[in-house]
Amino acid sequence: MVPDNYTRGMDGTHQEPDAAVGPQPGADATSSGDVTEVLDLFDEEGKPIGPGRAGSEDDGPAYKLIVRTGQQAGRSWSVLPGDTRIGRHPYNDILLDHITVSRSHCLLTLDATGMTLTDLGSTNGTYVNGRLAESTTILPGDELMIGMFRLLLARGR
Repeated sequence: MVPDNYTRGMDGTHQEPDAAVGPQPGADATSSGDVTEVLDLFDEEGKPIGPGRAGSEDDGPAYKLIVRTGQQAGRSWSVLPGDTRIGRHPYNDILLDHITVSRSHCLLTLDATGMTLTDLGSTNGTYVNGRLAESTTILPGDELMIGMFRLLLARGR
């Protein structure tokens, strides 16, 4: 009998998992090794970073999407003007590799009017601040839940 933590190769052979490769199947995604990045949403004078304070006039506002919990905790991506696709498939701009995330899960659109989140018919839905959202405007400080991932939208610098 083969233990549960072994994998079966295409040729029917069994291989022992490599402990250095990352979480093993069935491992808790919020293990004690996870870290949370602390993001300063205030300038040096203690004032909140507001519209027009981050980025230059030419670049437009700068945003970051930060993973707060889960196997990629602390990872962040810059959200640039235009469309940013999020999902499990590698063709997405932001790859969240977990079975609870749909291949094409949602879309962030950043333009002169602000940022809009649109669910792309995902299986588990997309949540903003705990509420199911099909299409909504999102602001810095909002928490997105995409599959098992909780992400914070923040102003970048």
